[in-house]
Amino acid sequence: MTGRVALVIPWYGEDQPGGAERQAREVAMRLAKRGHQVEVFTTCSRSFQSSWSNDFFAIGEELDAGVRVHRFPVDHRREGRFNAINKRLLELSADELLPGIPPVGQQDEDIFVNENINSTALVAELKQQAKRFDAVLFTPYLYGTTLNGLPQIADKAFLIPCLHDEAYAYLPVCAHIFRSAKGILYLSEGEELLAHRLYGPAIATKGFVVGSGVELFGPDSSSQAVDDSSLPQGPFVLVLGRRDATKNTDLVVQAFKNFRKDSKNSSMKLVLAGPGPMSYDDRASGVHDLGLVDDSTKLALLRAATALFQPSKNESYSRVMMEGWACRKPVVVNGDCDATAIAVDKSGGGFSARTLSEWTEAFCRLEKMPAGGCERLGCLGHDFARSVANWDSVISRYESFLGLCEMSEQSSIPPRVHWKVRAIHQVLPNLAYGDAISDSALTLRDFLRRRGVKSNIFVQFIDKRMAHQAEVFQANLIHAGDGLVYHHSIGSALTPYVVEHNGPRVLNYHNITPPRFFEPYDEDFARLLSDGLDELHNLASSFDSAWGVSQFNVKDLFDAGFNDVHCLPLIVDPAKWAEPADEGMMRALREDGRKNILFVGRLAPNKCQHDLVEMISALTRLAPDARLCIVGDGEADHPYVQYVTQRISSLGLENDVLISGQVSHSVLQAFYRTADVYVSMSEHEGFGVPLIEAMWFDVPVVAFKSSAIPETLGDAAVMFTSKQDMDSIAALIKVILTDVDIRRRIRSAQRRNRERFTARQLEPLYEQLIGEVFQ
Repeated sequence: MTGRVALVIPWYGEDQPGGAERQAREVAMRLAKRGHQVEVFTTCSRSFQSSWSNDFFAIGEELDAGVRVHRFPVDHRREGRFNAINKRLLELSADELLPGIPPVGQQDEDIFVNENINSTALVAELKQQAKRFDAVLFTPYLYGTTLNGLPQIADKAFLIPCLHDEAYAYLPVCAHIFRSAKGILYLSEGEELLAHRLYGPAIATKGFVVGSGVELFGPDSSSQAVDDSSLPQGPFVLVLGRRDATKNTDLVVQAFKNFRKDSKNSSMKLVLAGPGPMSYDDRASGVHDLGLVDDSTKLALLRAATALFQPSKNESYSRVMMEGWACRKPVVVNGDCDATAIAVDKSGGGFSARTLSEWTEAFCRLEKMPAGGCERLGCLGHDFARSVANWDSVISRYESFLGLCEMSEQSSIPPRVHWKVRAIHQVLPNLAYGDAISDSALTLRDFLRRRGVKSNIFVQFIDKRMAHQAEVFQANLIHAGDGLVYHHSIGSALTPYVVEHNGPRVLNYHNITPPRFFEPYDEDFARLLSDGLDELHNLASSFDSAWGVSQFNVKDLFDAGFNDVHCLPLIVDPAKWAEPADEGMMRALREDGRKNILFVGRLAPNKCQHDLVEMISALTRLAPDARLCIVGDGEADHPYVQYVTQRISSLGLENDVLISGQVSHSVLQAFYRTADVYVSMSEHEGFGVPLIEAMWFDVPVVAFKSSAIPETLGDAAVMFTSKQDMDSIAALIKVILTDVDIRRRIRSAQRRNRERFTARQLEPLYEQLIGEVFQ
């Protein structure tokens, strides 16, 4: 099967110097060679370095290496207004760039978009022609052709962002295109991680790392002739790419000079090759700046080098890193650049450095490496790069993700099932805003409806914010023979009706908090919990099947006498966070520079918020900028809530603990997005949805090992088994707050774990278990 693909980019052609333009042309040509019909929509502007207001190429069509290229005139622009905003953005420091907080006002953002490189004619033609294509690719993310064009055909639009951690990426209009695109194709795992940090987890399930190819892995690469006549003699470290301060060239040059000053007998040299506004050449210090070199010289340098250094911390993908590995050279990268550091960490093909002293030490480490050490690291990098940077594999990933080959053909419409029941309804005591049980009922209802099954939710009490999602229970609304799913978590007046219903029934058990937690604070509620546990035992013979949302809950069901019991975990869908986070709360939580320690959950004795208060008391002695944020419902006059607030006051923590109460979805998202660590002291959880939600926001999770928490977290989080030594727990959290490498490893494990609870992973199990009861 072949497909029709359009590619939209501001500049296109064989002689384009930019990395995004080179990447786009390679993809277009190689898709065309696979038999796909590829067309490029671009402007008549010559290049990034040329005028964005004047046409250089002729308007019309041309054929380039099997790809049909459509060129459109550029719009007139007020360059001075754009340059003023662009200068302001570029002058912002890293500390001034905060995800979810616009770096400039709306008026300035409008100028940036409207006075960018734009082509009204291109966008108009694209809207007319979009229906001809299976996929329309936009690249890169920050130019007018993408910012104005992608939203016009979002249902067919795939974004190849080439994203960097730069001021442009913090503009709300950029967040909008990431959320609007049908799919996002990343060049590296680090680029994907950056996008999630900037725009939240709603984009997580529509992204895919396709990578980018390196020609040195081609079939004839080993036989390419190279010119080595002008190479420096003796061992040298190579730095390839643009030579300027933004790429950290100054840092690596200074580190090398420091190394040579301390190692006077070293014969190691530093060789720079690439374009740039100035020369760093200093032969007396061992620095050889060759400037821009041709491809044969670059290949000769790579093969002769001892190692390749890539000091830039602003990369979406590093072609030169892959080229270094293609030549079996170890690579040293900037530890603050996820795109390169993650690849080095996964491959073992080198190591990372951050500060000037660490880069200086990197030269020392390289020179002291035992015989064969460099070759060993280089071979590890080579094996990794061959798997991710081979063009054939890269293009196959494009075909698969875009649905251009038979193996990737999947219908987006779920199959219509043929269960015999007329309808499958759900019954639960109440439907509440932000409640995990309520959210699970909505997820199951939507799952059933997508499969053509009539399904409604019936409750005793409805939160007015959820009035459109459920109906107040009336017996006559449910027909005899209809299937029922009864969500059991506490005693309910609806239980007798469900037991007597004439039709297949399933009990979905979310766990009941042991009454002992509430007895010191609320005897009436403790009694209600006790009734719910007694009721569970009495229900064992009344249901065809029972589901527990965790194995921890399944054990309770078996203990209560249920026979046909299955574990059906909750689906935690990151798409629910599609709306932007509350900007005011984002500012309040980030602009003061404090470290936010988060817990989400109603204030309740089993959640142990009082232990969180003890923890933050210990942590602020180690990290005075730490702040505890407790997000969850709790009545101010409840005895347990009063106990927690009194403890905060007695410890003098009024400025270090924020208790928000129940918040809106957008405010809750702001808390997640600004959290530095998520800490749970809870001693009883039947599942723990906020633990997975924190993982979707890439917040490292630290938790007390209790109830279902180890099962939910798997091997993805840091857990502790005792609360006796709060100073040790605080010290652990301090390490996670400050150690970038540890945070990166925790996040990597959490990204694997959270996939267990996606619709993609769990819906087949839902289909199976529902079918067994309601067939």
